[in-house]
Amino acid sequence: MPVTEFVTFRFKEPYTLDNEEVRSQFRKVAAWQSEWSNYPLTFYKSVEDSALLYLVSGWKDVDAHGEWIKSERNQNLLQIFDPILTIVDFVHLEMDFAVIPSDSQVLLFSEEEHNGSEQSIQDLGNLKGVKSWCGQGRAIEKPREYYFAAFRDTSYLTAIEKELASHWKILQRVYFE
Repeated sequence: MPVTEFVTFRFKEPYTLDNEEVRSQFRKVAAWQSEWSNYPLTFYKSVEDSALLYLVSGWKDVDAHGEWIKSERNQNLLQIFDPILTIVDFVHLEMDFAVIPSDSQVLLFSEEEHNGSEQSIQDLGNLKGVKSWCGQGRAIEKPREYYFAAFRDTSYLTAIEKELASHWKILQRVYFE
């Protein structure tokens, strides 16, 4: 079953997205992992905390990702990134990465315990603006449900920030070209 990899990173001091060495290494990650998985990697920065970066990508299944993790290339990347960032959170979601619009510039997400209040779904229903996609995926590794909304342009950022409850995270697309 196709899954979505959803990873939260935190930059270590003094590294940031503005560092060209860091950007170069992320280009390498994107090329190597995409070649292995046949899925593009997308990156998003937190609007609220510039030290947080999110990786969103797809895999044929969890086992395919496990093979990549064990690979020499990935182990090399882990060594390169060790002084640059830490992994804050990592999950595989029961959600096909292909459903997320590839041209999304803003991605919202919220997480709740399984069988929670589903407040996130209610929030999305109340959100004004042109959403290009809404979806949800259950975390495979822990009892959490993740809710998403994608927007194709950033002009809604101010309105989104005003309308959403605090448990939502607002992410803006980052390109490393």
